[in-house]
Order: sequence, then C-alpha cells, then structure tokens
Amino acid sequence: MRHALSLAALLCLSFPLAAGEFQVGFGETDLTPELGKKPVYLAGFGQNRKATKVHDPITARAVVMADGDEKIAFVSVDVVGLFLPSVERVREKVTGFKYVLVSATHNHEGPDTLGLWGPSPVQSGIDPEYLKKVEAGCVELLRPRTTPASRPPCASAPPATPISSTTTASRSSSTTNWSCYTSATRKPTSRSGW
Repeated sequence: MRHALSLAALLCLSFPLAAGEFQVGFGETDLTPELGKKPVYLAGFGQNRKATKVHDPITARAVVMADGDEKIAFVSVDVVGLFLPSVERVREKVTGFKYVLVSATHNHEGPDTLGLWGPSPVQSGIDPEYLKKVEAGCVELLRPRTTPASRPPCASAPPATPISSTTTASRSSSTTNWSCYTSATRKPTSRSGW
C-alpha cells in the first residue's frame, strides 16, 4: 500500500494545474472469504493448502483523484493476482473515469484467484463466487455515493448513506470508509462513500 500511495502522490504532481479543484479520496472494503462452507485454497506454496482461519482481513483499497471533470482510480486487492478479464469486468461497470487501474498485492496467504493452487496440479483453486465478490467489491468502491451521480469524489455534499459490505469469518458488518482531501481546504473529511 505504501508503494501505491507513493505512486498516487507522483501522479498528483503530474496533473496540470487547471481550473478544477483537485480532490483525492481514499477508501477500503473487506473482501474476506467465508470459511467453513467450502474450501478456500490459498495461493502459493503448493497445492491443496486450505485456509483454516482468518489472521487478517482481505481488503480492497482505492484511491480516486479528480481534477475538475476528470477522474482516475487505483484499486488494489489483497489477492495473488487478477487476470485481465476480471479487470475488464470491473472497468466496464464503473463510469465517469478517464482511467481505472485494478491491481493485486500478490498475497500468497490469500485465496487463489489465478487457478494455480487447487486440490491438485490439474484442478483449479478458484472459487467463481468469490472472484465475483472481489470484482463487485472493486466496483462498489468506485461507485458514486452522493447525488448527482456525476459528483466527483469528496465534493461538498450532504453525507452519503453508509455503505455496508458483507464481511465473513465471524466478523460483524463493516462500512466502506473514505477519507477525502481537496486542494482548497487541505483538511480531511470522512464519510462513507464519496
């Protein structure tokens, strides 16, 4: 995440100083798979390695930057990797962005999302339902939460309705949290969504 924030800072410096107010929002949501109903195969270090408990949540984190009417987004998920079709499905479902980058942290203690670490070398470890949950979580992070829908991240508006995300492994429901900054105030504002 430290590298993603450094990249975001560098990209902030590369934006031309134009008419719009520059805004940045940071958010995250929990994508931890549910354990117990079916096996969750862990990515890396051999086949048939099943999760037995949750040490840390699997999260997706996003940075959204807007300058006037142009927005870009960076989303990073705590999984071993995502193939291009998953990334393209996320991009297709979000609108209003000049560019959306979806990446993975390359976590070898998270669910297999590449199909290389299933019960045997010839059986995939991907849970298609979980992969859909990851894609939906990425999309949900980037959806506008205030009206009008075209409002950029962290724009002045009444607080949005909290967004509930499903959490698992005996966690209670949590809220997707956003911290927002603008070039005018330099003070953080917190609200659910943007």
